[in-house]
Amino acid sequence: MALAVLTDIEDASSDLTTAVLVDLTVFGGANPARSTLAAYLYLYKRDANQSDTPVTVDNSSPLTVTSWSFALAGDGWYRAIVFYFPIWTAGSYVANNCVYYNGAYYKANTSTSGTPGSSPDWTLITDILGTVLNLSSSNVTVGQTNNFTTAILEAGVLGDMLQDLGPNIRSGKCRDINQAANVLYGEGLLDSAWMNFERGDCVEAQEMVDYLTTNWAS
Repeated sequence: MALAVLTDIEDASSDLTTAVLVDLTVFGGANPARSTLAAYLYLYKRDANQSDTPVTVDNSSPLTVTSWSFALAGDGWYRAIVFYFPIWTAGSYVANNCVYYNGAYYKANTSTSGTPGSSPDWTLITDILGTVLNLSSSNVTVGQTNNFTTAILEAGVLGDMLQDLGPNIRSGKCRDINQAANVLYGEGLLDSAWMNFERGDCVEAQEMVDYLTTNWAS
């Protein structure tokens, strides 16, 4: 059974400078155990033109990591590429098999039972994305996931207006239907952004976020 890689953005910080990408992949059972794999993440902020800006993450704990903190680069679409490398154990490997061993990643040049780092049959991988992403006959699980957040919008002016709308109506402070309609208009756009994302139209979702950010930023 192929490992289905799942991630989600959670836990934006109170000052909206950071958030956390959580690994929701199910391990064990028919899937490999997490203890047999080393995880490595590439994260990008993707815009509506599908251009990617790299986002720095900490890949120093590949054996135990279950989430990655990162600097928020705005609301909207984030693209994650997660690599799960088998941890090397003594045995036979074929050309293009890749493993994690003793703090580093290696690719087999040929069929081998040698030890990475000491056998010439293994090459140290210095560029995981360039080497492994489209590698034929690879034993590495690669998952590419789309992720979405509107944490900044929800904590900003639009979020404040939505929070105040109900109490203001209930207390009689909001008697202007146009004022209420404006707030609900923004909420509708926010909901539409999420619906487009959940239905797979990430470009439209990002465009909606861009519109909201421009018009409800202050």
